Amino acid sequence: MKYNWKLDHYENQKVWAKFHENAPRTSYSDLNPEELAQIEAIHLRLREIEAMIYPILKAKQKTLLAKVDEQSHWMEAFNLTLYLTYFLREDDPEWEEDCDNILTKGEYYVWTDNDEWGIGMLHINHAESGPPFESAHHCYSFHELYDHSYLDWRDLLRIGNIYVEITTDEQGSFPV
Repeated sequence: MKYNWKLDHYENQKVWAKFHENAPRTSYSDLNPEELAQIEAIHLRLREIEAMIYPILKAKQKTLLAKVDEQSHWMEAFNLTLYLTYFLREDDPEWEEDCDNILTKGEYYVWTDNDEWGIGMLHINHAESGPPFESAHHCYSFHELYDHSYLDWRDLLRIGNIYVEITTDEQGSFPV
């Protein structure tokens, strides 16, 4: 199964949840060494992405906050959102030539003034506690991918590319 472009992000999440409701789940401990290495490669790539993107998010937030604070500027609030889109590998059985080939998406509202959790907080361990992760140190986006996307561990092995998108939603009201 892959992402359905006709559905929004949350509807796709519901479909994945329903799909995996009765399906057998792969345990992390069931993965072989090659699969574990592939999973770790995805994790390391996400750590690199977070390290690269965090200063950009922080700079964007600083600029947007300055506009909000400026009395003469129209903007009163904003949302800064990071989207990570996970595409299928070209050797995946569901990969199609003229198709988006999206496996899943992650959507993260960004608050770069919070040093306790979230994107770019690489000093914080976001790994699930207990076995099999007691010695692991996971970045936020990897934790979100394996714990909140409804994907099975073997589904993660289908990821071939990660696309990054940052959007800003600027908001203001005007009395009549």
